[in-house]
Amino acid sequence: IRRSMARATPGAVTCDVSLRICGYIHDTQPKCLVPVKVKTGDTGHLGADGKNNAVKMKEVDFGRGVGCVFDWQKIRPGKPRPADFDAFWDRNLADDLKLPIEVKKMEKIRETKTGVGIYRAVISSLGDDVHAEISIPKGAAEGKKYPIWVLSQAYGCASMWTWTWEWEITIAPNAHSIENGRESAYYKKLSERGGPLFNYGFDTNENAKVETTYFRKMLLRDVRALRYMMSRPDWNGKDIIFHGSSQGGYQAAAMLGLLPETTSFEFFCPWAIDYGGSQAHWRPKWGEGVQYCDPVHMAHRIDGPVKKIVCNQGTIDVACPVDSFFAWINEMPKDKVDLTLNVFQNKGHNVAPGDKFYRVTITRKPGEEPQVKLVSDAPRC
Repeated sequence: IRRSMARATPGAVTCDVSLRICGYIHDTQPKCLVPVKVKTGDTGHLGADGKNNAVKMKEVDFGRGVGCVFDWQKIRPGKPRPADFDAFWDRNLADDLKLPIEVKKMEKIRETKTGVGIYRAVISSLGDDVHAEISIPKGAAEGKKYPIWVLSQAYGCASMWTWTWEWEITIAPNAHSIENGRESAYYKKLSERGGPLFNYGFDTNENAKVETTYFRKMLLRDVRALRYMMSRPDWNGKDIIFHGSSQGGYQAAAMLGLLPETTSFEFFCPWAIDYGGSQAHWRPKWGEGVQYCDPVHMAHRIDGPVKKIVCNQGTIDVACPVDSFFAWINEMPKDKVDLTLNVFQNKGHNVAPGDKFYRVTITRKPGEEPQVKLVSDAPRC
């Protein structure tokens, strides 16, 4: 069973399988949790206190949806990987290396009280120019070396900004080849109906061919942004950390498979993974072309140092289906990733760091079997 989100008519629910992640659902009252008995034979049901208690069946309204996951290690991509997938990306990555890195613009726009300089940069790329904000600590001028932190942008059309930390050099590439720091009318015109970025990425005709799918150039810009940062003398030569949510998580997930130098990742509800899976969620439909930009097919390419991955995902995310999330995880080579996965019961596309909610935390060290723990630190009704 690949469906991860049940849309049901009002009423009670029963299930004749043992669930790995057991059921809490939202009542119609906001922020109110109602325990639901799940028929599991002799295995019982986890009650609201996290113990194996008997819970009376209660009818509830499923208008908002309810999610559950079981046998998650058996979930696989909805479509097979194209036979020439690796050849396609090997060729594109090699072509990117052949293109000299040209910094067309590096404008200092401000400096923090702690001496971190913020720059607005334009860098050459096969996917049109990269427009990014970059932060450089003052110690770089003294020869100090720093980790690289990459911030990826969620879906939309806006200026991109970066963090101003004293202990890392950071880059925040705009998802599009557009200027940062412009007036709001500039972005509104690009993204309104009739503009070049209106509903970008969803055109089925564009996604039918890899040459025209929007995400190909987006990912090539991400590759170029990171390779520029790796060319800087103030990089420490070993640490590359990605942070991204939604579309930002999608871009980071792609870089995980495309660039072996990466080391650490923080994902929140990564979008547009496993296009061949559910076709009912808010994301582009599967196409012959867009499948080449699918991180689920890039996961097997993970190489280099062991990747430290922390990822949060909700079970009723209407944009990022949780089954596709697990399909992606299961494609990763087990000896190359150190995983911490927080799967939030009945959370949608809004899982944030520090969320206190009923969740399952799955950890898996390289080459080891996963450990699963139920965490019940949600506030009581």
